[in-house]
Amino acid sequence: MGKKTVGEQTIDKEPALGEWLQWFDTQFPMPGYSATPHISTILNGCPSGFRPAMLLHLLGTSGALCFSNVRAQYMDGRSHSPSLQVVIVGAQGSGKSIFKNVYEQDLFHRVVMEDREKARSNKPDQIIQTIGSEISKARLLELVAGNHDVYFYSMETQINTVRQSFAKGGGLSSDLLRKAFSNESISLDNKHTRNECRGTFLVYFNYTFTGTPKAVRRFFKEEEYEDGTASRVCFCAIPELGHSIPEFDLPEGEELEKMRDQIDKWREQYCFRRTKEGIDIPANEHRTDLSYVFGTLKHWIEKQKEMGGETRKEVSLRMATVAFHGAIVLHMLAGEPGKDVPKTCRAICKLTEYLANHCMERFLCQYYKGSVPEDGYANRITAGTKINRRGN
Repeated sequence: MGKKTVGEQTIDKEPALGEWLQWFDTQFPMPGYSATPHISTILNGCPSGFRPAMLLHLLGTSGALCFSNVRAQYMDGRSHSPSLQVVIVGAQGSGKSIFKNVYEQDLFHRVVMEDREKARSNKPDQIIQTIGSEISKARLLELVAGNHDVYFYSMETQINTVRQSFAKGGGLSSDLLRKAFSNESISLDNKHTRNECRGTFLVYFNYTFTGTPKAVRRFFKEEEYEDGTASRVCFCAIPELGHSIPEFDLPEGEELEKMRDQIDKWREQYCFRRTKEGIDIPANEHRTDLSYVFGTLKHWIEKQKEMGGETRKEVSLRMATVAFHGAIVLHMLAGEPGKDVPKTCRAICKLTEYLANHCMERFLCQYYKGSVPEDGYANRITAGTKINRRGN
């Protein structure tokens, strides 16, 4: 294991993210995660304040880049994919870069480098899964068409860069993010479109964006809340930088190579395989059974309704769906447990409920009045009056 630290910079202390994290951890302690050893190796090497965000980050990346073609039937009767959109809020200099490092330099380094080579070669019949936030609309749509329903993924440490891409009419847009959550379709058909890229294609896209509190508020304006874009997002927070620099003890050397080897095996089975001729063949759809988490999610939804608050009730079904998408990845990482391993199933259920609570409480905190009040007692956010964000 190797020690890694985050560089010290100027701190944006508003809002008190560390205080919220302490409140949340008191109300909803993170359950054990040893049932998913691949993720637990990383989480164990993170400071406690970074673990919730790292968990969701790893579920999003793994869902797209390890278990792309995995599907599970949800309580609505539909087949769902591991669709997760993650936004991590952190003050300046608080260590947001670690999420890109874990993705690009550590776990998925082989994937990133391979995709860069593919992009340079521009050969046909190649599946590219990693993209930059400044990709053009034409290029993005060509990738969607050429990936044959295999997920693509983007990691951006400056959410302002994504906002600027939106303004310029680039490939990423609010409409694309909304459609990606439920894998809805987009169309590509104009005079510049190659014949093989014409038609209607489903969008499979996960991402992790990070930014300061003010940058995230600028990105998710009132309309993103009203049209439901924001409620599709897993909002996370990391603590402000304190007196000491956060230290990470992450895998390296032989241990890291073994983790990359496991990722390669998952990718060949659940994403695509490459022929000797260099042609990428998408993996067949893999259906798995997660009906054992239904009871947990039904109970959680009822509890949200009992707590009151119109917004909590309105978004409870959406948040439960987000948690189910995370459960798909947890289930696969745990080796697809069944009735013969009830202990593992219970562990996945607890983590699924944790995801639902985290997504709900952080969403409400982002957009509604609700913080740790006086006397150190955590007031449950029941929604009601929106925060006036004018001028931010």
